[in-house]
Amino acid sequence: MKSVVQQVLRTSPLPINNSFVFPVMDNRNGSFPRSGNSVADMRQRYKKDVRKFDINLSTERLIFASPYSNVYRTSTTRHEDVCVKALRALGDLSRKESRDKQITQVMREMTTWVNLRHTNILPLLGYCELPGEHFIGLVSEWKQEGHILRYIGSNPNPEADKLSLLIGCANGLSYLHNHNVVHSDLKCQNVLITLSSTGPIPLICDFGTSRIIGMRGYTTRSSWGTQGFLAPELEEDVQGTPTRASDVWSFAVMAYQLFTEREYLSRNERFGSKEYPGDVRGLTPEIWNVLTACWCRLQHERPPADRISQAFRIVQETGTAPGRDWLIMRS
Repeated sequence: MKSVVQQVLRTSPLPINNSFVFPVMDNRNGSFPRSGNSVADMRQRYKKDVRKFDINLSTERLIFASPYSNVYRTSTTRHEDVCVKALRALGDLSRKESRDKQITQVMREMTTWVNLRHTNILPLLGYCELPGEHFIGLVSEWKQEGHILRYIGSNPNPEADKLSLLIGCANGLSYLHNHNVVHSDLKCQNVLITLSSTGPIPLICDFGTSRIIGMRGYTTRSSWGTQGFLAPELEEDVQGTPTRASDVWSFAVMAYQLFTEREYLSRNERFGSKEYPGDVRGLTPEIWNVLTACWCRLQHERPPADRISQAFRIVQETGTAPGRDWLIMRS
């Protein structure tokens, strides 16, 4: 086992973007700027980093609606097929306070997303200015395959390897955590699929509730995550703050969701004390052991994301799982 572990560690480096910066951070006090947040100011701050699109949205292209945003599939003036996340106004946009709050929300998400460059992170292409209640939209590539659960449901074949997809998700999460980004809302619906010559690639998306560790005031809304996926420390404390460890808990719930292929999970699921369900296809005892480590109630004993990826690779290659002590050991 030791030689296999060492081989996996040697052959699974995580890409690091050494130029990773947050362009709108106030370096004097490590907080998000609260003044000067107009559309013109946003254009100025992002003109070198983010492309501005000219897009006209129509309601017939609406794909998904939530209390916070609408998601559209549309085309640019250059006939590019894109996805637009149109953030819903947080108040009366005729009032300066509401406009400033809306721009701050957009800029926080854009600031988190703009410099994330990894094989398993959906890239941000740019933004667009919209009429009416949405005001601003964030533009990314349209992914025809949809989210990971929908892809698995429409491709019930050996090529749709759930464990390989989860390894990609864990690599993307590790990249975020290495750059002090906590996603805060991991679930299958926030992982899209793109197809390549080597097979499906998972892409983590939706940074609307993400936070950057060390940057004060950095959240886009008061609630975190999705019921059923929240770590117990966030369920039990409404004032709690998402961490890398709470992301790891949510990742394991997302993995369980993927194996069971259930669109929704009950908030009454008790993952920390759940017994191994032997009737779930593809969910082996070895994979289950990794997931139960992620559901430890003690945050400091949950494995880091890079260890999860490595553990899944060991399971994939050898059919055996490393022990709990190895999982929680920091690299």
